[in-house]
Amino acid sequence: MTFMAKYEVTFIYDKSNKKIVERLKSYIDSAKAKVTKEEDWGVKPLAYPIQKLTEAAYLYFEIEADTKGVKTLEEKIKLEEELLRHLLVRVEE
Repeated sequence: MTFMAKYEVTFIYDKSNKKIVERLKSYIDSAKAKVTKEEDWGVKPLAYPIQKLTEAAYLYFEIEADTKGVKTLEEKIKLEEELLRHLLVRVEE
């Protein structure tokens, strides 16, 4: 059995883009990660404009995945052009 570490991943995307949520969830599934918590933080103002946007939608996940799965997820996220920002961090236990 492979070691599954805990991670937090937050996505920031254009609030008018409804299709991206399912795509992000499919990335997590394809990385064979187990979602333990999912929160839609809604639309929030940005600290500074990103691609001329002043507010964006936030989506937060807590996941469990192995190292290979996280690497796969990170590669797919980096190629996603419609994503404004993301943060993927390992949770220390």
